Amino acid sequence: MARIAVIGAGIIGSSITAVLQREGHAVTCFDPRGPGQAASFGNGGSIAPGSIAGTSGPGILGDAIRWSLAGGGPLRLHWPHLPVAAPWLRRFARAGRPDGLQGTAAALHQLHRSALTDYAQLLGPGRADLLRTSGQLYVYDSDKAYEKDAPGRALRRDHGVRMTELTADEALEMEPSLRPGLARALHLPDFGQTPNPGALVRAIAEDAVRDGARLVTTCIHKLLPVPGGRGMGLLSDHGEEVFDTVVVAAGIWSNRLLKPLGAAVPLESLRGYHATLELPRMPGQPIYPIAEKIMATPMEDGLRVVGVVEVAGIRKPPEFSNIDRLTGAARRIFRDVGEARSVWMGHRPATPDSVPVICRAPGHPDLVLALGHGQTGMCGAPGTANLVSDLLAGRQGRIEPHHFDIARFR
Repeated sequence: MARIAVIGAGIIGSSITAVLQREGHAVTCFDPRGPGQAASFGNGGSIAPGSIAGTSGPGILGDAIRWSLAGGGPLRLHWPHLPVAAPWLRRFARAGRPDGLQGTAAALHQLHRSALTDYAQLLGPGRADLLRTSGQLYVYDSDKAYEKDAPGRALRRDHGVRMTELTADEALEMEPSLRPGLARALHLPDFGQTPNPGALVRAIAEDAVRDGARLVTTCIHKLLPVPGGRGMGLLSDHGEEVFDTVVVAAGIWSNRLLKPLGAAVPLESLRGYHATLELPRMPGQPIYPIAEKIMATPMEDGLRVVGVVEVAGIRKPPEFSNIDRLTGAARRIFRDVGEARSVWMGHRPATPDSVPVICRAPGHPDLVLALGHGQTGMCGAPGTANLVSDLLAGRQGRIEPHHFDIARFR
């Protein structure tokens, strides 16, 4: 049994805490706000084993510049932040080349393919209401949009993702809340969702505490390498404490701790927004309108519409005018959309290639990194927890660790 600290109680850190505690370790999870209060709270709730495409793509920076100049589009750049973001953006553009897209798909396929099964094991009995194998529906407003998505369909098909093509009438029969005018649709039956992401994170954390883990609400100020190289200390509001291993899963805030140790990861905040809208008749599954670049997911409190990616750093105040784009897109797709019940903006920590870093830190074997999941943290959390467990046990699991090593950025 090892004494392990996990820094961060989002979906990644909470899942790691639960898996390691069940394996017999003594785990303490630290977070200044408690489980699922940051990016994990506001995500779209999609759990998509076939989510293997990264955020980048061919010509993505040119598109982002045009969208930003026009004041619209799904990806926007904040001009004053560009000098800081430039190194990350160069790598981001390279990740959109064909070889980069294939590498991202191979890695995310490994991490995501068993997500729903892994969650069912992670949650245990009595938590079935937090997980739905509902399928997911991609909708296309034109044949041109369908043809433009051909590379994405080919990528998913190459990795064994089941898909069924639907006519517009078949899609409307499946989901009557959609407006007429679709060209066609694609149904992915093996995808799922959670109807309450915040509750899912809290449930995993509560189960871990019930199994013996400690959850400490405090801020970690500094990592303290132990002389001689055995163990890792940390400094919190409660003082210093030493552990056999420390796992950093603190999202966009991770580099504040890692940079002094020479272990920083190339991260940018993909600032994301959601609006939870009133809708009299909810869809039975997440809906992904390809042309609009949004995800609309039925939640316990309404239809959660997520979208818009800003590369603007962590200090810029939210641009809640982006909510107008989300609600406008929802009204073009669904019938009878009402008012927004809530709005949100959060920081999704992303690597340039959309593949998280999950490995031991260079030069610090008792420090493990588990961060950079971007927009797919909800899907990648259980796989990440299993990979961290395998790394600490020195065993080869079903996930190939080389995909997630920080060495690719060195």
